[in-house]
Order: sequence, then C-alpha cells, then structure tokens
Amino acid sequence: MDAIQALEHIQHQLADTTKAYRIGAMAVEMIRGHIYQGNFTPLSPLTKAVRGGNAKPLQDKASLRDSFTFEVVKGDNGNVKIILGTSHIAAPIQNYGGTIKAKRAKNLTIPASDFTRTFERRYGPSPREVIAGLKNDGWLVFRPLDPRMKRPMNIILAQKKVIQRSHRYDDRRKPIRLYVLRKSVTIPAREYWYLSDEELAILMEELI
Repeated sequence: MDAIQALEHIQHQLADTTKAYRIGAMAVEMIRGHIYQGNFTPLSPLTKAVRGGNAKPLQDKASLRDSFTFEVVKGDNGNVKIILGTSHIAAPIQNYGGTIKAKRAKNLTIPASDFTRTFERRYGPSPREVIAGLKNDGWLVFRPLDPRMKRPMNIILAQKKVIQRSHRYDDRRKPIRLYVLRKSVTIPAREYWYLSDEELAILMEELI
C-alpha cells in the first residue's frame, strides 16, 4: 500500500500529537528500511562500472534515504494528519520508474567509468564542472570521430596532456571514458515508498 494512502487509514483516529510524531518517525524508518531490504531490478552494467562491483540499487548515496521526512499538522477541527514526504528530485522516478529524455536536440550526459566519479569529487558533480576542471588542469576532453559515420561518437573522452622538452604534446596516454551521450534513459521501477500490511498494523498499535 502506498505510504500516503496507508497513513490516511489512521490519521482520522489521531487526536494526540505526541502519538502522531511517534507514528510519523516510525513510518519514515520503515520506508528507509525498504531501500536495504527490497528485491530490486539490478543495476545496469554501465552503472555498476561507474559505482563499483558491490553497488546496489538506491544505495549509491545517502541523499535519497536522508531526504525522507514527515510533518504533523493539526487542523481547525482538531484532526491530526501525518504527512510523509521527500525533497529528493529523483525520488518519484526511482520509485515508479520512467524514461528521462534529453531536451530538444541535446543529449543526456551519463558517467561512463569510476574515473568520472573521482573527477566529480574533485571538480564538482556536474559534467560542465568536470570538463572545465579537467581542461584547466591540462587534459584534452573530446568526442572521438566515428570513422564509418564521419561524425563524433556518442562518448566523451579525457586524455592527459604531457608536454615534452620539445614543447609538443604527447598524446600516447590512453584516453579515459568520461561520459556517454544518450537521447533518453529508462529507469526501472524500484518501489520503496509504501507501508506493508504488517507495518501498518504496527503503527496502528501505537494508537492503543
């Protein structure tokens, strides 16, 4: 049962805000627990390569988990409501799934290796910050040419420039996969935003 719908079953019985705060805190912890207990669709090979072999769905960072919160609101009629929510922008699509499309003629810029993560920590989380930081530190950042199609490939590479005594660049260092470019990305549904019948029963016991 959706977490919001589940709480609607008990909110009309609440008159004590102390119990409401306790139930709200318990509900949030139950939802957080779903992230670690859920049998979710596995990560894509690309995402695993970026995050590491032990990466698990929804557990990349604590930002999603820590965004869950609740609010207790008391109406003019004396009814008490518990409102669960999250401020995380990706929370809905992670729960329900969906397709993210690039705007207009642009592409989505998707991290392509664990090197990208290292650069994000060094320069900033956005591709623009990473690319600007690399260029400022003497890296070549480019899209290689597809010899068959005679146009840039849908990948961004980074290559460290080394200046020889002759003041010429040595491009023999192997390029690093930085980003892949896609018109759209489909994210599978990984439902965590719910309260089970057993969890709802535990919350109901707090009303006694």
